[in-house]
Amino acid sequence: MIEALDTKAAGKPIEILSCGKPQKGSFDYAMKILKQRRKDLGYDTKPLRTVYFVGDTPESNIHGTNEYGKDPKAEWYSILVKTGAYQTLTQLRAQDNSR
Repeated sequence: MIEALDTKAAGKPIEILSCGKPQKGSFDYAMKILKQRRKDLGYDTKPLRTVYFVGDTPESNIHGTNEYGKDPKAEWYSILVKTGAYQTLTQLRAQDNSR
């Protein structure tokens, strides 16, 4: 959805770059890309205030977002999706019982 909206707003496809487990450097890079994208779209006249980070790993994605979000440059909000790597304790127990 984000890719489609951004592509529509920019009038051209966006370049997608995936990185490993989120570390401070990953968040710094993401902030750099977000600022550049805002500039490309003509929104750079106002400071970036809010960032929503979607992740499926509480230990890295969500924890990293919450730690980086303490930086006063912008408010970062983490959104945990229950797909991909994330599994609830109930799902893990069901898998263990089926073995």
